[in-house]
Amino acid sequence: MTIDQAKQAVRDMVWRRLLNAGVVPPDVHGTIPIFDGANVSHGRTVSTRADIGRPRRTNQ
Repeated sequence: MTIDQAKQAVRDMVWRRLLNAGVVPPDVHGTIPIFDGANVSHGRTVSTRADIGRPRRTNQ
């Protein structure tokens, strides 16, 4: 399995769990649905992306 196939498998698993839990409507598969806490999630994603590539601080 390639890395791309592994990523897709995880995406598919997450969508199945969301659908089975009834937290997303069935017609939103493959999209980014609106949900309670979306703004908080967006903020975390943005701050995570901003950290990518920055050197980590170490306690020395």
